[in-house]
Amino acid sequence: GADASLSSASLERREPEGVWRRLADLTADGEGRLRYEDRDVTPGASYEYRLRYTSDGQSRTTAVATITVPAATPFALKGAMPNPSPRHKLAIAYSLAERSPAKLELFDAQGRCVATLDVGLLGLGAHTVTLGEARDLRAGLYWARLTQGAQQATTRIVIVD
Repeated sequence: GADASLSSASLERREPEGVWRRLADLTADGEGRLRYEDRDVTPGASYEYRLRYTSDGQSRTTAVATITVPAATPFALKGAMPNPSPRHKLAIAYSLAERSPAKLELFDAQGRCVATLDVGLLGLGAHTVTLGEARDLRAGLYWARLTQGAQQATTRIVIVD
């Protein structure tokens, strides 16, 4: 806030050009910070926030802070980029909707798993990974499978020499 000595304030929020409404009364923590995590937001929407506090007996507000909530990332397996793909440059594109363990597997036409990569550590959002194990694969038809929790996606990949 504008006054670093604030020990308490009310947090207010509005959608742009909307009506201000009080979300919470805040009290400073041990480091003198006022904290609040707003979980009642919509992905892709913008919100304006301000603090309302009393100083010298008068109600005042801080400057407005505008926050745009990132749009939700879908769980998706886009597949090889390009497809067909040369085996020495097999890159697979996908996106994760949450931060949790995820696995990318590559299966040959007989259903044997020929490569596995843990990809959940890369986190939320869109990613492209290169499968170094593909150098040892023969040209042909393969299936990529992305798994994260109960979600699963599969796509066909063609590898060429």
